[in-house]
Amino acid sequence: MKLKKLFGFVHLWMGLASGIVVFIIGITGCLYCFDNELKNYFNSDKIYVENSNQPRLALDSLKIVAQNALGAQYPISGIEYSTAENKSWLFKASLYNKEGNTFNQMYRYNKTVYINPYNAKIINIENTKWSFFQIVISLHLNLMMGNIGKQIVGWATVIFVLSLITGLILWWPKNKAALKRRIKFAWKDTSRWKRKNYDLHNVIGFYAMPLLLLIGLTGLVFAFKWFDDNVQLAFNGGTKHKHVMASSDTTKTTSQKTSLDKVITDATAKFPEANTFNLTMPKTKKATLNITVQSVDGRRYKRATINYDQSSGVPLMQMGYDNKNPGQKFRAMTIDLHDGSIAGFWGRVLAFLISLIAASLPVTGFYIWWGRKYKKKAQAKKTVLAVNTNQLNGKQQLSIN
Repeated sequence: MKLKKLFGFVHLWMGLASGIVVFIIGITGCLYCFDNELKNYFNSDKIYVENSNQPRLALDSLKIVAQNALGAQYPISGIEYSTAENKSWLFKASLYNKEGNTFNQMYRYNKTVYINPYNAKIINIENTKWSFFQIVISLHLNLMMGNIGKQIVGWATVIFVLSLITGLILWWPKNKAALKRRIKFAWKDTSRWKRKNYDLHNVIGFYAMPLLLLIGLTGLVFAFKWFDDNVQLAFNGGTKHKHVMASSDTTKTTSQKTSLDKVITDATAKFPEANTFNLTMPKTKKATLNITVQSVDGRRYKRATINYDQSSGVPLMQMGYDNKNPGQKFRAMTIDLHDGSIAGFWGRVLAFLISLIAASLPVTGFYIWWGRKYKKKAQAKKTVLAVNTNQLNGKQQLSIN
């Protein structure tokens, strides 16, 4: 078997094996590129409130209102605090099990209470577990199949990356004349759909390949811990860095937790330009109360985290992008590289288009294979028909003689 024929065989069967998964990942990736904009538009009645020209109520008192609305069986685990005067505050109760092997096992519950911070009115209690974008991201990450699905998505992405490489080898032209045909659409009024489909697969796939590889390789960071660890190790020059974590002083821990208003006042003083603060409640006596500060431009790698002692409210550690080692910096940038947000709005537009191309490649590739398979069958039928016709004509000639 010739080398190029071998690559063609490998490319074909890898594509057929991973095609459906790659299609799902590509389509859900398209949708998630603009999740914030779409959420704000479709959930505007929950997200936005009228500014009553009054001071907003205390965060601690609003947390009590939200907890009463949810019930004790759903303890609040996180709060989204917006500095915008026209936005509601979100109180979230979720129980996530990363070892789960099904969607229900991973997400035991996930609820969100939207509250008007001016009058403590509950705008909506959402079962976020079954919200549209929760389903989209779950399909994207694990096909809503927990750890099993995560492995399927991860290895389908590996196959997709290898398919891109074998596809480039198959695409590579022998000479300049062939190169001209492979870098532009050879469409005419008489061009058949098969020719157009072939160009959609090869020409668009060639131009999109660098970004397809970027999206695929950054996706592997989320899929496999071993890949994530080795990428960080490479960016750190082969040096392992110990992850330092803050912890609350358990000798002073009491049933009385620190005031949320105290820590949010401290965080807003440290980052007056930020527009969103996400608070994560401690789950153990040793855990800290964490606040993640979102940058104004929305780029996630610029986020900073402040850890507070859960009893005293004393800030223990602050970690921003500049404090991280090279491996941690790249890891922080991975999600922004993956969805294009590192380049702002137009970067996400580009990521949307590239994700759409990723979803299209298994479809156009399948039609190329199916067309060739159908063509071979048709040629085989013609050959059999021609042989039968010749035999019949021979018998007729013999009978005449």
